[in-house]
Parts: sequence; C-alpha cells; structure tokens
Amino acid sequence: MVLLGKGDNGLTQSDNSVNVKKPNIIVSTIRKHPATWFFLITFAFSWVIYLLTGTVLKGIPLGFIASFGPTIGGIIVAAILNPTRSHASVKKRIIVFAIVLAICIAVTVQTAIMSPAFPLSFIATFAIMDLIIAYSISSYYHPIQGVAQMYQGLNQKGKKLIWLLIAFVLPIAFQFGGALLNLAFGINLFGNLSVALLLVLFTALPNIFLFGGPTAEEPGWRGFATPQMQKYYNPLIVGIIIGFMWTVWHFPLYFTGDYPGGVEALLLRFVWNLPLGVLFAWVYNKSGGNLLAALLLHASNNLFVTLFSASQNLYTCSAVMVIFTVIVVVATKFWKKPAQPLPTIEPTPVSA
Repeated sequence: MVLLGKGDNGLTQSDNSVNVKKPNIIVSTIRKHPATWFFLITFAFSWVIYLLTGTVLKGIPLGFIASFGPTIGGIIVAAILNPTRSHASVKKRIIVFAIVLAICIAVTVQTAIMSPAFPLSFIATFAIMDLIIAYSISSYYHPIQGVAQMYQGLNQKGKKLIWLLIAFVLPIAFQFGGALLNLAFGINLFGNLSVALLLVLFTALPNIFLFGGPTAEEPGWRGFATPQMQKYYNPLIVGIIIGFMWTVWHFPLYFTGDYPGGVEALLLRFVWNLPLGVLFAWVYNKSGGNLLAALLLHASNNLFVTLFSASQNLYTCSAVMVIFTVIVVVATKFWKKPAQPLPTIEPTPVSA
C-alpha cells in the first residue's frame, strides 16, 4: 500500500465540471445527506448479515463479510456524490489489485496452516474477503472519481511517517500503562508476557490487519465519514459521534453470542470506543488524512488488546487511554476546526 505514494492517480476536484443526468429522488437525497446515508447503508448491510448468521444461518461464517459494511457504505455514497470518470490508471489498478490479492491469499494460507481446524466454509469466506480487500485497496485507482477520492488517504507522498509509528505504538503504550497501574496496586501482570506470546501476536499481525477489521472498516469510518462530517462539526465532535456509531454498529454481535460478555461487555465497549474514536480522529487529522495510519491504529488496537491476558488490565488501560485522550484534546484544542481541512468528496453539479 505504501507503493501508492507517488500521487499519480490524477485526482483533482476541478474534474467535476461535467454534466451528469439529473438524479432521481433517492440519489438526490443521498447527495444532500451523505453522512446520514453512509450510516444507514453501513448498518443495513452489516446488521442484516449479522442477524442472519446469528439465527437462520448460524454456523456459516458470513459475519466476516458483514464487517465490510463501512467500506461498502462509503463506496456507494462516494460514487453517488461524484460519479464522474476519474483519470486513474487502469493498468495501475490491475497491478495493485493483483499484488493485494496475492498478499491476501498468502495470509489466508498462513491462517489456514496455523489453525488446527479451518473448515471449507471459512476458506470460501476468506476467498470472498480476499477479493473485496483487493478491490477496496485498488480503489485508489478507481474509475469513479468519488470512490478514488475516498481512498486518496493511502497516498503517502508528503505525509510524515512518524504518524504511522504513533498509530501503531499507541495501543501498546495503553496496555503497558494499564499494567503499570496494576503493578502500583500490587497486581503484577508482567509475568503474563513471554517471547512466545509476542511471536504469536506479531505472526497474527497480517491476519488482523487484513481480516480483523482495519481494511473492512477504516476506508468507511475515516476515509469517507470523517472528512464529510468535519465539513459541519469540529474533529472532537466527529470523533465522539463515530466512536458512538462504531459501538452501536457492533450491537448484534453481543446478542447473537458472537461476542462474549453480554450487556456488561457492550457497555464497557462504549467506555473504550468513545475516547478511541476521538484518538482515531486526532491521528487522522494530524497525519493529514493518512488512511494507512488509521489502518495501523485499528490493527494494533485489535491485536494488542490481549497483550496482558487479565481482565484487570482492561479497566486500567481504559483509564490510561481516557487520560491520554483528555490531555490530547486539551493540549491541541481539538474542539477547533483544523486550519487545513481534510479533503472531501464534493457533489458534482447536475444538469437540468
């Protein structure tokens, strides 16, 4: 994905000055309220699949496909907002698609080899995910301008690489901070750490990055929703709203039994996701809309949440994250709109 750093996809806002057909009432409504429709499509796609796999299709692992709701929602609305043809290179899109697909297949094979029981249904599901991810990442060179603009955050040209490191390290720092708090209270969790555990976690990183949420969600939450909402709200409010919606989006998984813990775990997820949503907005804004940084933050968060295998650390590292978030918000005055707004997808003019 860092290969997309040459910034040669030819995407410019000035390419929108073309006539397109007058939209019907549904398309017109989506164009007027893109963020609202993004959430509606995202929830509809994911919740229908989650509820089906939790009831009549129980045992069929289509829940993995449901996780792509935010990306699919973003692509649909972005294409409706700006349906004009981009100048993106078809050849480069095919190359990126092939490279990403090959990586996904390799990670799928690695996952199958490392899993004692990897049924045929999982192989079929992973094959579908491989194709969706390859299509998604290669959409940096999408022929529809709006979709290509949604993925422009993958362009690493001119971006500060330090934000990639910050994004990856933050969740690890929260885990260690929580463990240190526990140590202050007389609970030593550092004995849970081992070289074997760290090797397992880092071996699982490619799987988590590709199939554990980041590629399925971040193009939607950050690539589409964050810039669109910041046209009307400051980054702090946007981070809170998306953190809230992100949590609600997971609701069905707690009632179908896919996620353990029931209502208590769901409430704790609010405590975790609201400040985390603000941190995602902070990293995304401060990195200049770096979608790769958002992907790394999401992957690191999902991977290292098990770094200290004890429930005590879940509460203390949550406290560390909340404190850090408050400091960041106050120190950077994050309630103010940024001096350099994130690039957004503007609706194309329509002909009468």
